[in-house]
Amino acid sequence: FPVEGRELSIAMTVGIAVFPDDCDDAEELFNNAEAALKQAKSRGERHLFYQPAMNAAVAETLLLESKLRRALERDQFVLYYQPKIDLVSGRVSGLEALIRWNDPDSGLVPPGSFIHLLEETGMINEIGLWALRRALADQAAWRAAGLHAPRVAVNVSAVQLMRDDFV
Repeated sequence: FPVEGRELSIAMTVGIAVFPDDCDDAEELFNNAEAALKQAKSRGERHLFYQPAMNAAVAETLLLESKLRRALERDQFVLYYQPKIDLVSGRVSGLEALIRWNDPDSGLVPPGSFIHLLEETGMINEIGLWALRRALADQAAWRAAGLHAPRVAVNVSAVQLMRDDFV
């Protein structure tokens, strides 16, 4: 669109639900269109028609979010330490703290299965702080036990770094 001598481009993403095929009332029509919109955004599509499986995906995400909140309350997260090896000397030069979720239902859950949701919901701030504190406590315990405690790297989310109070 030309606006005051400049060209303005607009892009949009659309979620589409069709009455009466996708539902039988206005509120459900809106909710189904919103589910299609969320899917379209996550896939990078310009438009997407509603499909019943989309509601199942939303329900699954809400269930996972609820389980993650309980996991934090119940102290179900654990850190594993991966050694960093100096290739010249063969010695351990540091450790990388890797978070895992010890889910009572499915066992150890790798971060790729839940970090994205922690970032979307903002829970990454609380869990990230827990990971930093846990790594510091573990390192202090190693030192107190007379062990060599190498430098520990803890991964931090961009969401955490954007907070004014991060440092």
